[in-house]
Amino acid sequence: MAGVAIGKSKAAEDASEHALALAWRAERYAAWRTISDKQAGIIVKHLASLQGHTLNMFVFTDEPETAGYAERLGTVLAKVMQVTFSPYPGKLLPPPGLRFVVGKDREKDFALVVEALDMAGVEKAAALKKAAVHQAPDDGIEIDVGGRH
Repeated sequence: MAGVAIGKSKAAEDASEHALALAWRAERYAAWRTISDKQAGIIVKHLASLQGHTLNMFVFTDEPETAGYAERLGTVLAKVMQVTFSPYPGKLLPPPGLRFVVGKDREKDFALVVEALDMAGVEKAAALKKAAVHQAPDDGIEIDVGGRH
């Protein structure tokens, strides 16, 4: 009987540790992608030269963190650019994080947006450049927002 009690105690301890680990990961996940007012200011200031340019944003999930991040990012970018926001919940599964699809005539705009996000500490420029797809219509630029999968 004593072995069973110890086993249950160990199991309960393991379950508690697991629950704490999940809570810690959930907390980190929830804060994975946020944009503070200070970061937004850096982005807007850096992108001032793109005033009036267009950008399409597609969100491929209805997961709350991703949808909230996409909405905040779109709101920040819309202070400078004309952003078209299109949700596609659950229809496609894009790569995790942000992925740009860039036409050849928008490479400079892409470079500025990537630089602004990096300067603000929101996204890493190297990762955004690596994940980018250089195609689309020559004058197109879009951001695909995926979850953290």
